[in-house]
Amino acid sequence: HAYRFAADEPTCQPYNIGSNDAIPVTRIAAIVADVLGVKPTLHFAGGPGGAGWKGDVKHMSLATGRLEGLGWKAQHTSEAAVTLAARAAKAIFDA
Repeated sequence: HAYRFAADEPTCQPYNIGSNDAIPVTRIAAIVADVLGVKPTLHFAGGPGGAGWKGDVKHMSLATGRLEGLGWKAQHTSEAAVTLAARAAKAIFDA
């Protein structure tokens, strides 16, 4: 519901909606696997610095300062947000 914090007639501006912390991509995979009840084997392509490919990241973190400047505050940690999203997606597929 971040749109509630935007100006009445906003110009086109990008906003990151995220948490104020970072989460390793491997932890995201572990959370999703746990929610789905699967045990995948992870394979790493071994790009620069251990990332999978150029531009890939090992930790997910979004700069939310622009949105926070409008008064918005994250309600969940990255781990909690990923867990909630995975559970919601699973519920859709299970329905």
